[in-house]
Amino acid sequence: DLTEANLQKAHLKEANLRYIDFSKALYVSGADFSNADLEGSVFTGGLLTTDNHSFGYVDFEYANLRKADFSNSAIDVVDFTNANLSNSDFYNTEFGEDVRIDGANFSNADLSNAKLTYTSAQKVSLKSADVRHTNFSNSDLNEFDFSKANLDGVDFEDTTLENCNFKSATLIAADLRGTVFRKGNDLEGANLSGADLEGANLIGANLKGAYLIG
Repeated sequence: DLTEANLQKAHLKEANLRYIDFSKALYVSGADFSNADLEGSVFTGGLLTTDNHSFGYVDFEYANLRKADFSNSAIDVVDFTNANLSNSDFYNTEFGEDVRIDGANFSNADLSNAKLTYTSAQKVSLKSADVRHTNFSNSDLNEFDFSKANLDGVDFEDTTLENCNFKSATLIAADLRGTVFRKGNDLEGANLSGADLEGANLIGANLKGAYLIG
């Protein structure tokens, strides 16, 4: 039981922490979970921010967070670089501008209703992920893999996309106003029916077989 536990600046690098509930821990700021095995661990509802002296400056680099639960949380100053977040739950989670996700694997994860505005990241996999109604507005995304993802209602307003893979993804009713598809974006077979493309720049998009009616 980690209720009100103080893990501030704890060195847990490479530790085996599978299926542990951290949601009621009081202090985790400065903790080092890099390369740790956190499969199935729970952080749900927590504030991973410095504002409440809780989960600020947490290092999850290269950690195994498969099936971890971060739903209904607010996250800031957290490093997920190259972490395995496949099948994880980030439903309705708010990512602060200082969250690092470069190289992270969110394949088959639930990021529906999440907020990732002003994100700048590269080489992130969201293959087959649930990204419905997620807000990526005003972001700069490079080499993201959205193939076969459900992006219905996603918000990419004023976002720049480069070398992103949307093959066979669904973007029904997506907000693509002012979106810049800079180069190397593959939307082959994607469903963009009902998407708002006002002011979008599609010069760097492959739309072969894409569905744009409606």
